[in-house]
Amino acid sequence: MIRIGLLAALLCFGMAAPSLAQSGQPSTAELPQNVPRIKGHFTFMVAGGLDLDVFGDVVTIGLSCDPEPDMETSCNQQTSLIQVSDLLHYPDVYRSVQKRWQASAGFGIFNKDELIVQVTRSRAPAEASIGLGRFQSAEGDRTIRASFGTYEDQTIEGGLRHYFRTVGRSKSYANLLYGRRKVEAISAVLTADGLDGNFGLVRFYDTATVNTAAVVFGITVERGPVGIFVEAGFRWTAKLKQIDDDLAVLGVSMINDTGSRIFMPASAGLVLRF
Repeated sequence: MIRIGLLAALLCFGMAAPSLAQSGQPSTAELPQNVPRIKGHFTFMVAGGLDLDVFGDVVTIGLSCDPEPDMETSCNQQTSLIQVSDLLHYPDVYRSVQKRWQASAGFGIFNKDELIVQVTRSRAPAEASIGLGRFQSAEGDRTIRASFGTYEDQTIEGGLRHYFRTVGRSKSYANLLYGRRKVEAISAVLTADGLDGNFGLVRFYDTATVNTAAVVFGITVERGPVGIFVEAGFRWTAKLKQIDDDLAVLGVSMINDTGSRIFMPASAGLVLRF
């Protein structure tokens, strides 16, 4: 009797199962699967953003040249050359927020990793006029000021993008990048008060291609093959190529003795994945 009862129960369940499927309730096999679309797929990103200056100057500390009144030194014997009068720290002349655009292409080598190549272009206008201290001339103690040209660079990098989350519409990731950055020459027109007037164009840095590296964190929100993304991080760029020829003549060759710089890139843009 027990065996007959079990057999009847199984038959009833088998007859009921199709009716459940027909009632609109999806079975487990029919549920949508969140399959990562990274490995074997291409990713293209284009974006615009800002490079926030975190650390590093274009002009830096100048040496003191403020002789005692009763002492004859080379400082007061130079009648029209610039002399920095006090120990000064000059702020970065490119205090305006640096604008940038970037484009990258990636190919998924694992379910959570892509090899990527990225190109970037940045530019920033200088402050209208930067005070570089004071100098001694035949007219007395004068202020010297500099008007710098626009900062421009182009960068190409390669690296790895690792995804922390790949399922669903949002994907979080981190980029590790290393490459080369070409920085255009940096020069300034120096002027002084009074009849000392214009000292002309003075070179600070030559065109240089320097090392650069970055770590950037971001997140995408995607619908089908397209989406949007935001990212931010930190970028290190090696020191620029100094030119002391013009500065040495004016007695201020020390003010371009700067080192590497650190920026905080922040971008937003579009992503295409297929």
